[in-house]
Amino acid sequence: MKAVHVPTFLEEHYGVELLKKISVIKVDAEGFDAKIVKTLKPLAKHSKFVLLVEWFDYYYEADKPDSIHPGSQELFDAIKDLGMVPYDLNGKPVAGPQNKYKLPDLLCRFP
Repeated sequence: MKAVHVPTFLEEHYGVELLKKISVIKVDAEGFDAKIVKTLKPLAKHSKFVLLVEWFDYYYEADKPDSIHPGSQELFDAIKDLGMVPYDLNGKPVAGPQNKYKLPDLLCRFP
């Protein structure tokens, strides 16, 4: 299987005009979500898309509600680096990557 850099692939094959039309991106990569989210930064120059991303590592040390899996921290750092704010699917902001939230997905938006 070949990996591609999504922003570069889209621009090379479909042009900058397509990048301006992107409104929603869904990432579900079984633990590799943060790595993919990090690659999306160039798209933010063209579109203020909504990001729906799987939060794969939130079960880490389930008996410790304030524990943070390194992968969860990486995901939240990637979301913040994009300039986005993470929300639960009901629209309530998620303050951080602690286990206590028990959310399988995050809805991320630009402020």
